Amino acid sequence: MSLTVGTNSYITVAEADTILADHPDTAIWTALTATEKGTWLIHACNQLETLSFRGSKVATTQAMAFPRNFDTKLDYTPTNVKIGQAIQALWLSQNYERQKERLHLDDLNIGNYGVGGVTETRYKITTLICSEARAYVCLYINNYNNFPEVSRT
Repeated sequence: MSLTVGTNSYITVAEADTILADHPDTAIWTALTATEKGTWLIHACNQLETLSFRGSKVATTQAMAFPRNFDTKLDYTPTNVKIGQAIQALWLSQNYERQKERLHLDDLNIGNYGVGGVTETRYKITTLICSEARAYVCLYINNYNNFPEVSRT
């Protein structure tokens, strides 16, 4: 599937390149091909689209969550959402396989487990958004305080 702004992405590959140019992990992003970058941007956008955003779509016919109506009409996609998508794409390019394993544990309904006296309680999550990307989109998320914590590494 090819990347199409307004259909399956908020930003182009070129915009993501600009956003991530000064990111500490920019070398990882620049090493990817344009096709790989587009794939990760689409995947990141799909994950962001699963979030419950405040307000409502500006038009019921629009394909994506933004633009939105909040207290006033916001007829554009906020810059923070675009940055969040780029950062999520970068994070996924590094962590996708590990995060698939976490989701698989959720599918198995594993709640508590322990090793050597250390116990972890797992809460079922439906999407994994890295904390850095989440920091950019948090203003737009319903019930932000209940959003699951996922570390950047």
